[in-house]
Amino acid sequence: MWNPEWYVLVVDDEPDVLKLTEMILRNMEVEGTPVRVYTASSKDEAIYVIDKHLSEQFGPGLLTVALIDVVMETDTAGLELCDYIRNTLHNNMAQIYIRTGQPGIAPERDVIDRYDISGYFTKVEATEDKLYTMIKSGVRQFILTSFSLINTMMLNDIIASSRVSQEQIGASMQEKLNMIAETRGGGSQAGLAIWVADKPIVTVGFDEQDAEARRQRLTTLPSIPLSPMGDHYMVDAESLDALIVIPGIAPNPDVVFLGTGHNLPRAELVYMLISWTMRSLGQLWLAAGERAYSPQ
Repeated sequence: MWNPEWYVLVVDDEPDVLKLTEMILRNMEVEGTPVRVYTASSKDEAIYVIDKHLSEQFGPGLLTVALIDVVMETDTAGLELCDYIRNTLHNNMAQIYIRTGQPGIAPERDVIDRYDISGYFTKVEATEDKLYTMIKSGVRQFILTSFSLINTMMLNDIIASSRVSQEQIGASMQEKLNMIAETRGGGSQAGLAIWVADKPIVTVGFDEQDAEARRQRLTTLPSIPLSPMGDHYMVDAESLDALIVIPGIAPNPDVVFLGTGHNLPRAELVYMLISWTMRSLGQLWLAAGERAYSPQ
């Protein structure tokens, strides 16, 4: 939700290939968010682009999709770049596609197995439709992967904080989500809020009054079921707001998640990931409260 652009890196030592790829991807959008293309003509130039524009100072994992030629300044330059992304930067979210004019130098099965490659194709196969499909599917997989990672991190943090207090859960989530919003370049358009037992415990990107107003407006929209346990969500495509409601099963409290951003994830799986984490939040919130009032 918070990515203002999808960052695609195209690496090839043929200028015509770079120009053609840029032209094909120009004005492309995925889930309503524009694709921004960076190009490089060698492994070293690609590493410079990643380190300067797509790495730690802007938040790890902003590189969304990479299209990498194998044979450039050396026969294995492209593969060395893949190794840099995966094993030096430890970026496992970016979707990497190998595009080669000499498939015999880097056999497809070896490359996919060794470098965790999302796809492999020859330059002859690199039609406009093929590139469009690859970028589209790559971004969608990036969304699912990054949401999965963020939700896992949040759940681990909630579990650790619940051993202290409910206040610590809220404070820790607020800190982590502020950090994620800043590194993702969220800007004024992005934000979220979380309520437990109708109490706001996290707000990012807007104040509690604004969050509550959005929440009340979204509850008037038709709801879409997420699970047999009653989880459901409402979306406003115009404002890019989404509300996920996880009703508590006694004695667990209700949990509500509000998110707004630069795009609305299309797949229900993304909302299901959030609902699973929020359901756990409700259970751990209750446990932290019981622990606070139990005799020592």
